[in-house]
Amino acid sequence: DNGVRNIFVKHRGTSKIRQVTFYDELDACAHFEFTPDERSIAFLREAERGSENYHLFAIDIEPFFDEDGERAHDPSSPPPAQPRNLIKDPNMTCGIGFVGGIQMWTSSEFPRDIYMSTSRIGPYAIFWDISRVDIDSAELALVEQNVMSTTWGMVRVILLTLVARILSFCCIRMNPPSVPIQWFPDDRLSFRGRIEVDLLNLGASFSARPRKGRWKTLHSCRFEDTNLQLV
Repeated sequence: DNGVRNIFVKHRGTSKIRQVTFYDELDACAHFEFTPDERSIAFLREAERGSENYHLFAIDIEPFFDEDGERAHDPSSPPPAQPRNLIKDPNMTCGIGFVGGIQMWTSSEFPRDIYMSTSRIGPYAIFWDISRVDIDSAELALVEQNVMSTTWGMVRVILLTLVARILSFCCIRMNPPSVPIQWFPDDRLSFRGRIEVDLLNLGASFSARPRKGRWKTLHSCRFEDTNLQLV
């Protein structure tokens, strides 16, 4: 309506369709997923128009249907359920960045949890952590930490990158540190793959690790051969 996209849900049994979001100024979402238990929809939405910073929202589906899928709320009354912003920190962005694809996952083993990339808003927002969010309580827990998301880690990476640069002038080769920009989970949502970039040459590499073990680079390429838009 009015050029603004909202989310509608179709009942499997009766094919009845219900509108579940009612935004009138900004599209409801850039991406959405049903939770594995099909009780809720989780979606990524801009925190502010044009900011390109995203928060995770959730809305429960069940209140829009009774057991037979026949109840529709009165359009003049408030909707049976409201979307909830699950990101309490206004300085956090999640899920969608300037490099790579959407980083948001669900698990049938833990249907009320959403796994997603998170970062502080700012120039280092492409260096994602991975966090788990409880849909019901909005509790956020860190799962994987990016070295660039801590002050000491950032200082260490910058210093080692400068050392590698200085040594290169002396014809001494030192591999600069690499930092993750995208993560990949296995079927148990253990994050065992990631794409990394070194800040000296902007070369990209793909690293992986066993369930118990250290990260190992499997493939790398120069900046000239890298298209980060396709990562």
